[in-house]
Amino acid sequence: MCRGYRQRIVQKMLIKNEFESKACQSDIFRIANFENRHQLKQALDACQSHIITKIDDSKGDLINFLIAQGFRFSVSTLLFESGLEDSHEISNDVFVELAEKDLHTLYAISNEAFSSNNRYSNDEFLKDSNQEIHRKWIQNSVNGYADYSFGYIDNGLIAGFGTLHLHKDHTSIGLLATNLQHRRSGIASRIISYLKQVSLTEGRNRIISATESCNCSAINTYLKNII
Repeated sequence: MCRGYRQRIVQKMLIKNEFESKACQSDIFRIANFENRHQLKQALDACQSHIITKIDDSKGDLINFLIAQGFRFSVSTLLFESGLEDSHEISNDVFVELAEKDLHTLYAISNEAFSSNNRYSNDEFLKDSNQEIHRKWIQNSVNGYADYSFGYIDNGLIAGFGTLHLHKDHTSIGLLATNLQHRRSGIASRIISYLKQVSLTEGRNRIISATESCNCSAINTYLKNII
C-alpha cells in the first residue's frame, strides 16, 4: 500500500479529536466510518496515533471486530432522561453564572471530583492527561461551549457547579460536580433542579445526562434526580 493511499484511507475512516489532542498535546483520533470494515482495518493499521471511539452495546459484531484490532474496553456510558413537567422550582439566589475568574476554584473541585471513574481516567493512554482534559472541558464550557454554566454558592464560595447544553427539543447536562466538603449535602440535587428549571425557561421539556457505569456516585445522583 503506497503512502498516499494510506493517508487517504486514514482521512476517510478516522477524524482527529481536536479537543483531546490539544489537551494531551498528542494526536488523538476517533473512528468516523464503520461501514467498510476492510478499509477501516487498513486505516487502523496505518494510523500510529491513539484512537478512541464510542460503540452502542447492541453492535456486538462491531465490538468483536474492534477487539480483534487491538481495542480495549474502557467504560460503558449510561444515559438518563426525564420529562420536566413535574419539576420543582428552586431559588436562584444561590446560583451565579460562571466566568474566567472562577476557573481556579472550578479546577480545584474538578481535580478531586473527576480524578477517577471516567472514560479518560480509565484509558491507559489518556489517564495521565485526565486532569488537564477536564480543565480544558471546564474552560471551554465557561467560555461558551456550554449554553449555561452555573456555580452553587455556599457561604460566599463556589461549592459545586453544573453546565447545560441546549438542543432542538431537549437539554443535556455536561458537567456536574461538588467539592469534597459538600458531598452528600444535597447540592448536586439542587444544581440539577436548577438546570431543569432553566431548561423549562428555555422551552425544553426533556433533560438528558450521561455518566460512566463505573461512577456509582453519579449514577445514584441521577437515579434520584433524573429518572
